[in-house]
Amino acid sequence: MEQQLATAKEDTNKAILLFKLCWEYRKINTAKAITYGKQALELSEQLGFRRGIGASYNNLGGAYEVQGDYSKAVDLYLRSLKIKEELNDKKGMAGTLNNLGIIHKNQNNYSEALKYYERALNLNRETGNKLWIGKNLYNIGVVYRIMKQYDMALEHQLKSLAIYEELNNREDMANSYQALGNIYKDQGNRIKALEFYLKALAFVREFNDKHGESTLYDNIGTVFLNDSLPDEAITNFEKALLLARAVGSKVATARTLDNLGSAYEMRYRFSRKAADLERALRYYREFFYVRDSVVNEEATMQVAEMQAKYDAEKKDREILLQEAEIQKGRAEAEKRNVLLTAFITGFVLVLVLAFYIYSSYRQKQKANIEISMQKQVIEEKNKSITDSITYARRIQSSLLPSEKYIERSLNRLMKK
Repeated sequence: MEQQLATAKEDTNKAILLFKLCWEYRKINTAKAITYGKQALELSEQLGFRRGIGASYNNLGGAYEVQGDYSKAVDLYLRSLKIKEELNDKKGMAGTLNNLGIIHKNQNNYSEALKYYERALNLNRETGNKLWIGKNLYNIGVVYRIMKQYDMALEHQLKSLAIYEELNNREDMANSYQALGNIYKDQGNRIKALEFYLKALAFVREFNDKHGESTLYDNIGTVFLNDSLPDEAITNFEKALLLARAVGSKVATARTLDNLGSAYEMRYRFSRKAADLERALRYYREFFYVRDSVVNEEATMQVAEMQAKYDAEKKDREILLQEAEIQKGRAEAEKRNVLLTAFITGFVLVLVLAFYIYSSYRQKQKANIEISMQKQVIEEKNKSITDSITYARRIQSSLLPSEKYIERSLNRLMKK
């Protein structure tokens, strides 16, 4: 898939590749899984690919669950569930609900685990998803066994087994046989426990599952040890130890070494032979040595995972800081744009106002000139009229006798 990723286009197919890689790497390299998951989420969001967003949240939750960050895993699973509910993706909803159930079981919140498993079961029944109906019933049975409600545990495991047998799903049939053997072992029913363990053993041999075979031999040895049959227990524990060492499982090796020490200790109490006591002590010493190496490896892995988690969180912080810087730059650019727009608008307004004032001034000046010219014309007309009147008076004076002349003439006439 990684080779396909190198040439993939930025589309929904690439988003699907990324969230599948996230799921595949969750138990191999959680840091890498988280990187792929975040890339899938980012691309799905850019494309508006809602199904991809829901799947990315779910698979990222799986990576954080393996990392042990349950609070982060639950948050991501719930986000995934919300989107799948919006899309009415019942199959996807059931898968996420089952994952939430597993987390609550691992945190010993058994009542919450059962609620999520039951919700997943109901959805799978609605869609007719038989395989997952079987898996939900199996998970519910496991929780009831932990709670020591053995009747309920048996009921669900037997229903789960019936579905697996109908589907001829032999791998899950082996798991159911082992789960049933565990219940009968807890109840002290050696016959029934051995019956189901031996059935499971035949299946895991068929698959060449050495780790599963080692676990079953260890369980069978524990059944005999609980019944105070140390010889039969030792025979099965020794087979379990050989297989555990062959597959390189230190956890299984440590568990079986501890059980062998207990079996030889029990045989010593019956035989009182020094050789049995020496073997018991030898196995206990080996158990402590392997257990301590497992603890140290786990501590180293935890440190590595914490470093990976720190690196991932550091990268997230750097991305957030980059985004903050980008947002800050955008805000400053927007502020500059606003100021520039305000300046241009103000400048244009000033120009308009100046043009208006200038136009008003020019119009006023033009009006003043026109008024002055009209005044001058009027004054010239008035002067012309006045001059005409004066001229007429002069003519009149020259043609007509004066009042004194007329008066003298009248006086002479009257004397005659």
